[in-house]
Amino acid sequence: MSDYLNVLAAWITIFSIALTVVAAVAYSRVRNTRVLLVMMAFALFAVLGVVLTLSLIYEDWSDVYLPASVLLDTVIIVLLAMTVLKK
Repeated sequence: MSDYLNVLAAWITIFSIALTVVAAVAYSRVRNTRVLLVMMAFALFAVLGVVLTLSLIYEDWSDVYLPASVLLDTVIIVLLAMTVLKK
């Protein structure tokens, strides 16, 4: 099961980094605050993937993963909500 989790963590990290790069390029072209907020959310998904990977590799990080995940998920939801609700 751990191998599947490692592959999933790697996929999440790589995909979120790719989406962060795409959003950064889009932001550099349009300079829209909404695109910046989405880029920040994708970047936090990448950070979350790195923390997940570290928690799978190092047993000591497993205690850090849940609080970090909850915190980062909350910030990501706020960023995405701001994107949708911003006028």
